[in-house]
Amino acid sequence: MNPFALLLPLLAGGVPSPAAQTGDSGLVVRPVIETVMLEGRPWYTVRAQNASALTVLENIARAANRDLLEPGVLAEGALVTVDLHRRPLDQVLEYTLGSLGLRYELGRNSITIQDPATLTPSELLDVAAVSWVRAARRFPDDPAAPQARLAQGEIAERKGLLSAARDNYLSLIEDYPRSPLVGEAYMRAGRISASLGQWGEAARLFRTLANSDVAQEYLVAARREWARSMIAQGDAQSALYMLNALATQYPPSDATDMTARRLVKASALNATGRYMDALEEIDLADKDFDAYGAWEALQIRAVALEGIGLPGEAARAWLLYAEDAKGPDQAFAYREAARLALAANDELAVLFVAREADLAGIHTGLESYEAEARRRLGLDVDTTTASPGERLAQAEKELDEGGDLKRVAEVLEPLYLARGALDDETNARVCVAWARYFDAMGDLHSALQILSEARPGIQSDEAMHTLDVGAAKLLEAHGYFEEAIAAYQGRYEQP
Repeated sequence: MNPFALLLPLLAGGVPSPAAQTGDSGLVVRPVIETVMLEGRPWYTVRAQNASALTVLENIARAANRDLLEPGVLAEGALVTVDLHRRPLDQVLEYTLGSLGLRYELGRNSITIQDPATLTPSELLDVAAVSWVRAARRFPDDPAAPQARLAQGEIAERKGLLSAARDNYLSLIEDYPRSPLVGEAYMRAGRISASLGQWGEAARLFRTLANSDVAQEYLVAARREWARSMIAQGDAQSALYMLNALATQYPPSDATDMTARRLVKASALNATGRYMDALEEIDLADKDFDAYGAWEALQIRAVALEGIGLPGEAARAWLLYAEDAKGPDQAFAYREAARLALAANDELAVLFVAREADLAGIHTGLESYEAEARRRLGLDVDTTTASPGERLAQAEKELDEGGDLKRVAEVLEPLYLARGALDDETNARVCVAWARYFDAMGDLHSALQILSEARPGIQSDEAMHTLDVGAAKLLEAHGYFEEAIAAYQGRYEQP
């Protein structure tokens, strides 16, 4: 019997056939529980025929020196038939409770009976993950073992554990190199690397797959994703060569493949500055795009429209893209929409974008654009009720544009004095801005002293990097390049 098949009824709450785990000889009505120590580990022998499930489990718990919890989950009068010889405790519980459609949780001093029907989706994923791991460890040479490894990766992905998922896919490739699932494992590991921004690793995985013996089924997808990785690494021209060769050798097989290729090619055209060609590529396939393709095309269209000098149209494309984006992608899209609307002198559109972003739960990143739009429209920019992030963004924009230093000081001084209540990154930004103010006033010495005094109180690496870069840029602006190099390394030396 395939050992992995045991997981299906176990996870679905089904009941395996008693014939699969019992025989006709040596079975008794009253349960028999025996324990033997082998290599310092207890092994259990359990024999029972049509015995009370509660009695069997109580005896198992007693033999294992554990308390039996939640016995009420058992159906009244439930019977079990078990014939297991020298098995570890977890296998004994899996077989016994699995035959009743139940699960268990093994604690240090307890055995808790669980009904899968009462578990949340997240808990069911945990149960499935543990079951696959157990099965894979017990039967590493079973033909279904690669499928178990793939399933572990899928579960980790669904739980958002991307690095763990990739590790499972890579271990499948290493441990079962001849499995037909190797191609799928390469694709999934490569896509995870791409989603994490690790484009070099993604390119390596897709390149290996495209050049391997197992690549026939995945050859087109592997080369297409390899091209996408090239674009992200700054080699868009090579990506175009690959895509053109792919189109000659392997024409698109269906609408999905065609959509994916056109999107990657349009991205490559954007990256090489051929914005009109990118728009044409999208427009040629617009009627054939599926819903996802049409949405992804919006960001490519936005980049192209900005490239040909239409910031207002680009802003609208980013705003449409933001409506269905999630997480960092959505925040980025709203920021781009606000930036481009301001560049198009459409101040009302900036305020609209800021409101939409706020409704979407994105409350930072657009403050400077909104403040500038309000200023241009003659509206009040209230720095007393604005958040520290909003006030800081306003001051940073004033500094960037050589604005009113008096107004900068009015905003920054209270923030600097209260910086101890801010998070590390905001604290570092406040200190850098305050140092820039003193530098703009002609006092580089005080500017560097502010940053030097701030660094010991910063804990996060990202915030320390913010300080280091801030100090180095001040020094570079004055031509002190050796001191700037030291600042990048965390040492602020007065010139």
